[in-house]
Amino acid sequence: MPTGSQGSTSRWIHVRRPSSNPSTTVAYSGGADSALVLAAAVRALGPECVLAVTPVSESLADGELSRARRLADALGVTHLIPRNDELTRPGYRARPLLLL
Repeated sequence: MPTGSQGSTSRWIHVRRPSSNPSTTVAYSGGADSALVLAAAVRALGPECVLAVTPVSESLADGELSRARRLADALGVTHLIPRNDELTRPGYRARPLLLL
């Protein structure tokens, strides 16, 4: 189970998966990079073996969640959408923005 930097799992949804457990979990934002990783995982393993997780917070760009849902549905993967309150964590806002 993924944990935050404080060792807490309270922000994650605990899921009891069916007997055909997904073997791969993709941290899936809905952006191009994670969409490519998700599609590659589905192509390599099949949709029944892939779990997509899109944490939702204020830092998720507008429109990303709806795109993420559409692609996850089209690929036939289980898609979890837990709430992530990273803005409440001390130091999160203080991190400098890296511009490439």
